[in-house]
Amino acid sequence: MVALVARRAVFATLSAACVLRPRLPALADDAPPLVEAAPPQLIGTGTVRIQAGATPTDSPTAALYVTARLVPSNVAPLYVTAGKVPPLAAARFPAPTFPFDFKLDATNLTPEWAGVAPAEWATQDLVISARLDSDGTAATRDPEDLVGRGELKKNSAPEPGRWSAADVELQGRGLTGRILTAK
Repeated sequence: MVALVARRAVFATLSAACVLRPRLPALADDAPPLVEAAPPQLIGTGTVRIQAGATPTDSPTAALYVTARLVPSNVAPLYVTAGKVPPLAAARFPAPTFPFDFKLDATNLTPEWAGVAPAEWATQDLVISARLDSDGTAATRDPEDLVGRGELKKNSAPEPGRWSAADVELQGRGLTGRILTAK
């Protein structure tokens, strides 16, 4: 009986709260317009080119994968996993045409870095890796994929706070890479 009375009391309290909850005021005609959200913090920009003599795939499913990592010497041990620095950001760009200009921002952060304050990575030098994947599937590696790497210097830029875009040149895999990715 006591439990039934207690349940009724809780129900009555919740019902009153629903009936008596305050209503939101209507927007006035002179209300300020809604402001757009600030753009996500920029991580890096750059251009991906194809090396002379390299043959890009003509597959309609091809995709360009661009990954940014902090230069290992600048990373606090706290952010190193199994001796490696996890990618800071990664993005997939379907059916690119070259030269291809890319931009990575905070929406491209990997789960490992999503909760880390931007002050930890925003001014650090980056290694930018790119791969033109012939089948467009990130998990596969094919001998026809083109790969490349470049640097984006932020911390060691000539003028602090001003850095230039990364330049990445894609080339074919070397002999070892073709052997390791052969099917």
